[in-house]
Amino acid sequence: MFRPSSGAGATRRFLRTASVRVLPYDVVLTNTVGEERWLGRAGAHGVARVVRLVASTTGEPLAVEFRDRNGDARALLPWKHWFEGQQGQDRWAELKAALAVPVADEKLRIAENASVWWQGHMLGADVRKMSPMEAEEARKETDWYRSVIGRNELLALPLFSAVLLAGLFSDELPAFLAGLLSALTIAAALVPAVASALVSRFSYDKVIEKAEANV
Repeated sequence: MFRPSSGAGATRRFLRTASVRVLPYDVVLTNTVGEERWLGRAGAHGVARVVRLVASTTGEPLAVEFRDRNGDARALLPWKHWFEGQQGQDRWAELKAALAVPVADEKLRIAENASVWWQGHMLGADVRKMSPMEAEEARKETDWYRSVIGRNELLALPLFSAVLLAGLFSDELPAFLAGLLSALTIAAALVPAVASALVSRFSYDKVIEKAEANV
């Protein structure tokens, strides 16, 4: 398994989640938010070639493309976050050896009006998700409420439940139980979300200032 570089603005989420696995029959890429892409190693659309894209003007490495037998790009890894530095160079050599396919450099012409080098690339989204993501963006991509039951549910449940909170101050047992259940519902909805946001902001999605040996 190949992990990204621990420098260049990496976050713990990125280092612990993103990976490239070279299996006997497949190449599996897992991005920062845990989404997997399986690429075969055989057939017309299997990984048959690896191309390192370099800037046409400076020769600076920009990314690594996995291409199939038709020459189509199937995946894109940003060089900065995967292969920069001495450890990155070692990782690059190990990846080439593991894939055992032809490798070549190719110059990439960047448009003069492009704000980023991958602008216009068909796999430009890979650069975003195979790199450290902003904390807020990462939470949006992985939040349970947003991805499973809808982003409005986190607000809807407490709001509807709040109507019955007054029952906590009632002398009547049914009203008190309804208020207690309402309070528990609000806590069950908000506490995990708040805890997740705090962990993300102060630890999981915080940029690591110094490289860590084990993250």
